[in-house]
Amino acid sequence: MKTVVYVEESENALADALIKRKDIQLRLLRFTNCRSFSQKHLAATAHLPCFEIDKKQSFAKTCEEVRAFLQETCSRVDVFYNDSEFNQIYVQEIARELGLKGALTEQQAQLVRDKVGMKDFIRQIGLSCPDYLPLSSQDDIRICVKKWGYPFIVKWRTGVSSIEVYKVTSRENLDELGLNFAENRYMAEEYIPHKIWCLDALVAKGNVVQNLYTWLPYPNLDFAKEKRQFCQLAVGRPQEYWKFDAQAMTQRIVTALGVDNGYLHLEAFVSEDGVAKICEFAWRTPGDHMLQNFSHLYGRSVEDCLIDILLELPFSGLPESDCCTADVFLPVKTGTIRNISTLDSLRQSCDILDGEIRYHPGDWLSNRQSYTDSAGWLQVSAVGIDSVLEKVDTVYQNFVLEMEEDL
Repeated sequence: MKTVVYVEESENALADALIKRKDIQLRLLRFTNCRSFSQKHLAATAHLPCFEIDKKQSFAKTCEEVRAFLQETCSRVDVFYNDSEFNQIYVQEIARELGLKGALTEQQAQLVRDKVGMKDFIRQIGLSCPDYLPLSSQDDIRICVKKWGYPFIVKWRTGVSSIEVYKVTSRENLDELGLNFAENRYMAEEYIPHKIWCLDALVAKGNVVQNLYTWLPYPNLDFAKEKRQFCQLAVGRPQEYWKFDAQAMTQRIVTALGVDNGYLHLEAFVSEDGVAKICEFAWRTPGDHMLQNFSHLYGRSVEDCLIDILLELPFSGLPESDCCTADVFLPVKTGTIRNISTLDSLRQSCDILDGEIRYHPGDWLSNRQSYTDSAGWLQVSAVGIDSVLEKVDTVYQNFVLEMEEDL
């Protein structure tokens, strides 16, 4: 029985699948700065050996403690898999120090986190991305305005979930942000008005063995700020209007990056005439419920497919499908909840497969700028994109969120 060391940042479908596997020994690594696990999840993982890393203590001591933990709980480590975007660079350094199979090199870890280096890499291997510039002074801002005009995007070089991502529409708007250029943590990017497609890939022994496609019909930055509508809509085949080969694109990245077994999550702006510009990519599974959408769409656990790949077990491809499945993000407002839909009430008015309402009347909500911040989610499915979008609209028409402050 092989031992898998899994770095867990938050609850997700892959973690759930790992917990249920009977053919592996699972060891968990968590972080003191990422403790947002539900009581249900903590109960489900209570029997598993788990080590919590405190990044405030010395790196050498942390490595010593992780090594001791693994020596005490398993005879060897067969697979190391990190699913934490936020802690990617740090935990990969630990994995390299301990010689864990599956650890990224320092260069690989930097490339999948720092978006300036990532875009340098994209251009170096002959792929297209939006124009960009690291920001270190007000002079750099003037260069951006001269090159692109308004609007343009300013964001963290190592950000996640649209946190600290801004659409700058004027000089006054930029001044209001009060950015600290001295830390070199920000970059600017040409504004691209097109919708995003996620062109993901299951990777086995350095080869793309399956592409997985998700369309974002509403801009994630809009939902991060305004919390109106957002969903991730999985489809079962490439789109006819695309003028690019997603398999070739992702394979070029995988080959140049030099990664082995895992999951490439890639976001690209795709114009109406089918031309793609890569926004960014990551070496981890996608957030929220994308994997669950794929598993429903294909009628097969994509999470288990990935685990099989990590274990170097045989993988058989997923057939193309006309089915489309989406996870619908429910809006939030700042204030105290007076009335909110329940999952049962929504089942009566909407054709939903799964979902969760995270809050109840009397709870306090705060609208944070993160597209993953929501009141809950619902999963819907149908044949064809238009049919799914009709079900998404029905969800938004029936979801009720009333605040005490609305009176």
